[in-house]
Amino acid sequence: MSDRSIAGEWESDWGKVTLEHGAIQGHSPVTVTGQWKSPQASGFIKRGVYTPNAGTLLLGYYDQTADVSGSADMELLYDGKVLTGVWESESGIVGGWTLWRNDWTTANSSARSVAGEWDSDHGQVAIEQGKAAGGKLISVTGSYEGPAKKRVPFRSATFDPPTGILKIQTEDEGGIGFAQLVLSPDGNRLIGAWANEQGQRGTWKMTRRAPAAVVPADEQLLQGAWKAVLVAESGSKLEKVPAELNIIFRFDDDRGVLHIVGKEPLGNKIVLEQKIDGLVHLNSGKNPKQITITTFGEKKPGVLRGIYRLDKDRLEICADTTPTTKYEYPTEFKTAAGSPLRHWVFERVEMNARSDEQLLQGKWKVVAGEVDGSKLMERFIPTQMNITLTFTGDKAELKWIPPKGIEKLLEELKSKTDWQGAFHLNSANNPKRITVFVPNDNSNSMTGIYKFEGKRLILCYRSNPQKLEYPTAFATKADDGLMLLEFERIVESSK
Repeated sequence: MSDRSIAGEWESDWGKVTLEHGAIQGHSPVTVTGQWKSPQASGFIKRGVYTPNAGTLLLGYYDQTADVSGSADMELLYDGKVLTGVWESESGIVGGWTLWRNDWTTANSSARSVAGEWDSDHGQVAIEQGKAAGGKLISVTGSYEGPAKKRVPFRSATFDPPTGILKIQTEDEGGIGFAQLVLSPDGNRLIGAWANEQGQRGTWKMTRRAPAAVVPADEQLLQGAWKAVLVAESGSKLEKVPAELNIIFRFDDDRGVLHIVGKEPLGNKIVLEQKIDGLVHLNSGKNPKQITITTFGEKKPGVLRGIYRLDKDRLEICADTTPTTKYEYPTEFKTAAGSPLRHWVFERVEMNARSDEQLLQGKWKVVAGEVDGSKLMERFIPTQMNITLTFTGDKAELKWIPPKGIEKLLEELKSKTDWQGAFHLNSANNPKRITVFVPNDNSNSMTGIYKFEGKRLILCYRSNPQKLEYPTAFATKADDGLMLLEFERIVESSK
């Protein structure tokens, strides 16, 4: 049977439909007969004409339940999966009729939304998709360009996600009307027909307007490692960075590290090493754009202020490499004799990603948790769960500041409020595993799983393990002995 055949069983918004026609030969029209049946009505197709090359079906029908005849004008869509169009009874009542093959709802399963901006052969259309409006239908609001290019709101509308059928009630200068369209499998087209009480009718085709390209923020574009290839200072022109000088600027989330290492020209002995490590803030609204790094570490904290410009894999920064407390930014990408400014040009480089052991290093505090299947109340976290977990090398240290008034209870239970142990990660497992061994203290040793989500570290673990068993999911249940904690990194500054 031809791929353009419409013979066979169909589902429709007026019940099950069966169509029959003879063999298709070339582009010649064929005669169609058939019937439909639903719990509310039934009838048969007296005579129809289907034109295969155009994909159009004109038919006459008889509604046995209402004892009324009428006609329908339909179009075949979406690889022969859908027939849709307008019917009109002999008394002048009109409506929409859509037929779909039995496998259409599966093929259309990804096209679930009609919300957005659309270009159409009747002007621009804006649609908002609301909540369920009884059963599986979704209520829809929107507007379109009516006569004289005026914006006209929908009187009402519903969308059926499984079939992709959008039904719209309209009212404009042409009077009260309706439209019935079907969403394409990729969700980017709506095709159907419209009619109004003045007897006007036609097709309505919409194409989803492509969203404006989302330009990543500079914070995203900076992520990764950059190597200085040109440098200028004290009024000099940009020159190549000497081979014995290695300058790497690395951005990891909101943290930036500028690492400068200089070696002897004829050897590997390090004669210069400077590291600026701190929190990065960008002000891309300024001209030129500004970069601020608030440093932390063993020395007194300071602030590095500079300007930057970014062009794909090229980054320019002009800044004072000696963090100060002065609130001053350069105004142009150049230096002068006696100026503390340096002007760098960096190029993006690929560097090995940091291991999980490296990512864990530092101090973390509990910000959320779950036990026995219930989340810990947020307001109790600072007082009841004042816990920090610090990773240094392969060592882990936990400290808990318990709430006041339970000192005697802790003493009776011989419960520790701090411990130190060694940790081991198995990042190849899914989910990743962590094991902490506290010498001579199995009650505080743990077997667990971990993951990083944005700036958070999430642990789900069991204390006092009797054997090497690990959780399989980041969740707890009643009496399962598991604890789930979420941590955020603490950035400490020495004063």
